[in-house]
Amino acid sequence: MRLFSSLTGGAVAPPILGTSWFNIDGLPPTAAQRVTDQQSVRFGTDTEQLIVVNFWNYESIECGVLIPTLRKWWQELAPAGLLLIGIHSPSYAGERQEDNVQNAVLRFGINYPVVNDPDLENLYAWRVTMRPHLFLVNKEGRIRKHIGSMAKLPQFEAQMRNLLS
Repeated sequence: MRLFSSLTGGAVAPPILGTSWFNIDGLPPTAAQRVTDQQSVRFGTDTEQLIVVNFWNYESIECGVLIPTLRKWWQELAPAGLLLIGIHSPSYAGERQEDNVQNAVLRFGINYPVVNDPDLENLYAWRVTMRPHLFLVNKEGRIRKHIGSMAKLPQFEAQMRNLLS
């Protein structure tokens, strides 16, 4: 299966589920409409651009350390066609609450789209085992790269910039 995925450009990215979104004005119009209609966002169909998906948790120190880099990418590369989506995946009951996630989005100064994943549906669909975890999804909705170790962030960023150019 891995060979097949590499021959076809990567595995197909699962849609993002969730009814509790923040900063949806940063989504493409089709994706924003689907969020408004409480439908999942489908990659390649609703987005048609390069996407970085960040699984994070507001209590995680490593996730907090990564956020300034993500904000920088969003500010610098969104005009070039990058879409950044944060998926908040809680570890504890209090982190599931929409108000707490909204407060964290404001506290961290996150201005890119974020969805709260209180039941971890996205986390399981994407097979994420640690946070932070970044995925690079191409315009066709295929996962081109993913990292769970921030030690590999420079290689991730290089591939992201290469796919944007």
